[in-house]
Amino acid sequence: SRPEPHPELWLRFAECLGIDRAEVTGAELLPRTANLVETYRSLCALGGEQALAALYAYEAQFPAIAATKAEGLRTFYGITDDRSLAFFDLHSTLDVEHAEGIRSGLVDSQPAREAAALALDAWWVMLDSFEAASVATHPPVAG
Repeated sequence: SRPEPHPELWLRFAECLGIDRAEVTGAELLPRTANLVETYRSLCALGGEQALAALYAYEAQFPAIAATKAEGLRTFYGITDDRSLAFFDLHSTLDVEHAEGIRSGLVDSQPAREAAALALDAWWVMLDSFEAASVATHPPVAG
């Protein structure tokens, strides 16, 4: 069977956290998230070689990340509803297939390697901003 649209799965996860769908869909992108989106748009505009490399940079690493997130949400946050965690569960397996398919079309070239590096950099910058925001609002407790 065909999986449900990814945005729908994400909205279900947000709902399980008590966040209204309209709040999610109407949210303004944070600057580093907007940078990630613009990075992908720019790389895709360069051509298929760079677009595939950028997409592969994401798809190749996301299955492990999604599996870890699902496990952590179940173990540490008590979120056990499979419907709420479907976004993570689906990506922990489906993106393995996506990455394999993309890899078969990749060209090993300097432009492709540079595109993958730019895409990964944009991901890390965005994720680092989330960590910084989390620490700022929830400082670690000295032990």
